[in-house]
Amino acid sequence: MVEHPGMDDAGITGVNAPVGLVCTSLMEPKVILTNFGENTLTSVTITYDLDGVTGPFSYVWTGTLPYLASEEVSLPSFIAPYGNHTFNVSTSLPNGVPDQIPDNDAFAELDVNVTGETVFVEIFTDNDPSQLIWQMLTRATSWWAFRQSTVCPMCWRRASFA
Repeated sequence: MVEHPGMDDAGITGVNAPVGLVCTSLMEPKVILTNFGENTLTSVTITYDLDGVTGPFSYVWTGTLPYLASEEVSLPSFIAPYGNHTFNVSTSLPNGVPDQIPDNDAFAELDVNVTGETVFVEIFTDNDPSQLIWQMLTRATSWWAFRQSTVCPMCWRRASFA
């Protein structure tokens, strides 16, 4: 049996962002759009949300995507609540018509961990910075970054996590 692709069929085949640990509540999604239809894809609606609760948001992609070609699409940003989430994304209306094979439309990125905001720290010293020793701790009071040496005033280290 030979299977024939649909004429107008698009889907999301991957998520480049957000994935894993995200250190900001500002989500800037990047997804992989693939044209599974024989017709060149010129437009498609991309719908996305977090856990089916935050959102849904919609974005209309326009461009030129030939059969079986893929492209990274940057979606409009949104603010996410803290915690572990599932980022859901799907396509509809390829080329303005119903998708002929809707089974390949959706993708879910599991375990998106929104934990906090980026922090910038500036330390001003007097004329003798060699006496300065500092450390930053995680919530679990383990070292995140530190400067312990009085030999190298401008040296610091970031702790590594396995």
